[in-house]
Amino acid sequence: APLAEDTIHSEGSTSGVDCTEAQKAERSPAVAFCGVLERRALHVAMAEATAVLNTSRSEGMCNSVLEAMLIGTVVIARNVAGNARLIRHGETGYLFESPDQMLHLAREIARSPHVKRRVEDAARRQIEREHSGEAEHAAYARVLECVELSRCTTGVCARVVRVKGGGEGAEGSLQ
Repeated sequence: APLAEDTIHSEGSTSGVDCTEAQKAERSPAVAFCGVLERRALHVAMAEATAVLNTSRSEGMCNSVLEAMLIGTVVIARNVAGNARLIRHGETGYLFESPDQMLHLAREIARSPHVKRRVEDAARRQIEREHSGEAEHAAYARVLECVELSRCTTGVCARVVRVKGGGEGAEGSLQ
């Protein structure tokens, strides 16, 4: 069944979250706790959503942000390192510093469907270009071109034979 409009759908646990705030949110008619969703159901929910909200206080490269951008749903995310590496604020999504700023961005998205579509399209193109299977494969191939594997007394050792910007002969080793 389609998700209700104007509703924030939550998935996962509230571990590490101020329980008072989480309990208030769960009592709100604008929040529905979905529990853990299987990948296909999650993607359907993302595609039907007005926006995907990421409030993590720490993030590497968040798969749900990548997936939402690829699906074509605008992302509003806390401005932490991993999210900031993926999202160009106002171009491919939105980054916020405070709850008030997040609410302001959500209202702006709801009021400006043409801007929302432009951001969603730019995000999808960015993910297709920079994070497709082909792009990931090419990135790993470039790394492997610079690494020579050999046996050493502690197991497999890697010797970096080229370092970007270091030219030939720039070496280091990884164990």
